Amino acid sequence: MSLRVAKEPDFLNKKLTMIHPFYIFLFPFVFLNNQQHVHKKIATYHNHKNVLEIQVRKDSSFIPQIHIDNKNDYSETFISDLKTIKGLKRADLKGNRMILNEKDTFYFPPILKQKKRIVLTARKDNLAIALTIQQINQTSIKYQLEMVEFGKTSTIRKGIANLSAFFFLASETNTYEKTGVGYLATSFSDKSKSCLTEILIGNMDDAPNKPFLVKLTANCNQGIRDINLKNFPTLREK
Repeated sequence: MSLRVAKEPDFLNKKLTMIHPFYIFLFPFVFLNNQQHVHKKIATYHNHKNVLEIQVRKDSSFIPQIHIDNKNDYSETFISDLKTIKGLKRADLKGNRMILNEKDTFYFPPILKQKKRIVLTARKDNLAIALTIQQINQTSIKYQLEMVEFGKTSTIRKGIANLSAFFFLASETNTYEKTGVGYLATSFSDKSKSCLTEILIGNMDDAPNKPFLVKLTANCNQGIRDINLKNFPTLREK
C-alpha cells in the first residue's frame, strides 16, 4: 500500500519559499504532533532574515493591531488566537487573505463553497455517524453531528468549528482507507471545556470534484465511545 503525497496548496507554497531550511526540516514533527492529536499549538511569527519561528506569546502587555475589512468573514475565536502570536505587530484580514506585519500574505484554504451544505457518513460495527457541515465564512463551519449506536443510544449535537489562526504552518494529511491514497486536509475545531470536536476535511487533490472526506475526533458523546483518528473510518460525502 503506497501513500501519495498530495500537492501542497498555493497558500502554503508561497510561504515555504521564504522559510529557512531548518524550519522546513521541523515541519514533519509539527505534522506528527497533529496526527497524534497534541493540541498544544505553538505559534510565534517573526520574520528576521526570512526565518519563521514558532512560539507562544506569554506576555499579554502588547496586543497586535488587527485590521479587518469585514468582521463577518472571521470568527472571534480566530481573532483571539491571532492575537497570541508572539512577534506579530499587525495583521490585515482582507477577504480570503491574511497579511502579517505588512509583509507576508497567506490565503485561507477554500474548503467548501460558502452556503453549500454537505452530508458525510460512515459506519463501523453498530455505530453510524452522519456529519452535516456548511462553511459560513473564511474561518468557520457550522456542523451537526449525529451518532446512532444501534440497539443502545443516539445523540445529536450542533456547533461552530473554527480554523486555527496558525493554519499557515503546514497542511495536515489523511489517508483514505479504501484506496490507501493520501490527501491534504484542513482542521476545524470546536472546543468547550474538556469536550472537543475536530473535523479534518479535504478531498483528492487530483480530483477536486470527487466527494469530500472527513476524519473526525469527538468526545463527550453521551454514552457513545470517544471517536478519534484511529478507531473510526473516514466519513465520505453522500
